[in-house]
Amino acid sequence: MRFLRLVGRGFHDTFDQFLPLVLFSLAWWAALALIITAPPATATLFAMADPRRQTTVPDFADAVKTFRQVFLRAWGVAMLTIPLMAILIWNLLYFGGTDQRLAVLAPLWTLMILVLVILAGYAQAVTGALLVGVRDAFRAAIFLIVSRPLMSLCLLLFLLVLTAVMIVLVVPFILIWPGLVASIVNRFVLSGLDIEVIDPNQPTPERAVEQRGNESTRDAIFQRARRAGRHR
Repeated sequence: MRFLRLVGRGFHDTFDQFLPLVLFSLAWWAALALIITAPPATATLFAMADPRRQTTVPDFADAVKTFRQVFLRAWGVAMLTIPLMAILIWNLLYFGGTDQRLAVLAPLWTLMILVLVILAGYAQAVTGALLVGVRDAFRAAIFLIVSRPLMSLCLLLFLLVLTAVMIVLVVPFILIWPGLVASIVNRFVLSGLDIEVIDPNQPTPERAVEQRGNESTRDAIFQRARRAGRHR
């Protein structure tokens, strides 16, 4: 199943670069506390968790450079999503469960909040991983939601369950939850946009041909040895 395969690759990416992502996760928590640095830190975390970086370990200087590049873009994404989510959440809390006429809109508001959360996550991931502008980030995010609505919803529900489990465990929530979520979302974004991710553990075409040649040579040697043994 494609969904489980992408989730598995996200876990694999996290543990391939475990220590750097732990450090970047801790830095993300610190940036989150400062508020003004939260959106660009989120986009930077997505950039550092990009599976296309597996051949080179991201360092602090690279993170600072990316942070500066995405600062305004990440805030642009945040300003176009967070206020809308705040309004919808306020409406849901104020009218939900009451006898007022607007209470019938509570399911719609809930759905809109979920869509906005997915949209914001995708947009920040595209901003960080692909270093594009706000407009292109939203275009890519909308494309991902429209082209794969069920997978996007399943991804959100899975991440909510994962978050709940890690909150109970406390330490994994602090150390690896940010990096793990970024790695998983990156996999879905890159897959949905048909961007190839080269697996460094897989042999190159030249190496694969060489391995097949070595196997053929080895098989031929074994066959000659067996024939020689039979003649004796």
